[in-house]
Amino acid sequence: MKKIVMLGCVAFAALVVLPGCNAFRQMQGGMRKVKAKYKPDGKKMLILPFSGLVFDHFESADGSIIANHAGDYIRKHKITPVQYEGLFLPEKVQKVRAAFDKHKANRPEALKAVAELTDAELVLIGEIDQLESDDPGAISVAKGLLVISVRLYDITEDPKIVWHVNRHAIRYPEGSPYQWDPDAMDLSPEELTQRMLKKAGTNIGKAFHNHLERIR
Repeated sequence: MKKIVMLGCVAFAALVVLPGCNAFRQMQGGMRKVKAKYKPDGKKMLILPFSGLVFDHFESADGSIIANHAGDYIRKHKITPVQYEGLFLPEKVQKVRAAFDKHKANRPEALKAVAELTDAELVLIGEIDQLESDDPGAISVAKGLLVISVRLYDITEDPKIVWHVNRHAIRYPEGSPYQWDPDAMDLSPEELTQRMLKKAGTNIGKAFHNHLERIR
């Protein structure tokens, strides 16, 4: 009987390990492969500042941080050319904003107007749906929540959505709500907000290329 059990264990181990040795090694290292949600394939991308809870596009400082960080990530990893992002637009910023504002009630028309002023082929736009950076029940430990919605339009012809995510949540600390993070001790609401906004930008950039992600 012992021999049967032992053989069964060996067979089970072989089934678990042999078919996916690479996956097993990745799990050992605490990383997993994540495929791109959409591949821009070298198309020029224009990233517009996100709207905030109160302020509209081009007016929200928080929305600009998300856009700038997404642009930095995409440029750093050479995913696709990024023309402009956030508040750091070139001299065309006023014209781009005016064209967008004129037609913002009709999103496709607004994007067409933007396309006429730039040579962008993709336009990324989004909004902050929720932002909480102070949990009254958390004593000396920062807890926060940021929720964003994002859409990527291909404007080479009639504008169409090629990738989107609705109400994507970024929580701090990450992982289990019961997980203690020493970095969260005495973190100010402003510092917490900055971390979540930058994380949102990074998550957006990651959607456009294959990458490794830590298993939590």
